[in-house]
Amino acid sequence: MFVGTDPFSNCKACGRKVSYRLRKCPYCREPDPQLRNALDWRVNYTKNLDPSVTSKWKSTRRLRIRILKILGALTFLAIASTAFVLEYHPNLMTKYLGLHVNPSEEWLGTLYAIMFVLLPISFAVALIPED
Repeated sequence: MFVGTDPFSNCKACGRKVSYRLRKCPYCREPDPQLRNALDWRVNYTKNLDPSVTSKWKSTRRLRIRILKILGALTFLAIASTAFVLEYHPNLMTKYLGLHVNPSEEWLGTLYAIMFVLLPISFAVALIPED
């Protein structure tokens, strides 16, 4: 995200979340409340600077990200193994799923579509930084 493109910024006096349209901070009545950087550009809102955000939120966020990364990695491995089985041993899938012996294009195409949608999503979730 570019600097100053978010609709919210931190107040430079109290640090709370302020809309870029406001002329005064509703919490501390600071005129021109938007936090700016050295080039005088408005800086996007960050929760680390906001004193009203508790540390419980931050610890919960790290736990959620860690759980999402584990689930993303497991989903990636499951999709990769399914792709391997579908590519090299399609008869195993038909045997264990109780499908027709000759795999039809309908269910095979559906499984491939699901794999190609979930594969990049799970890979991207596994790469989320922990902050």
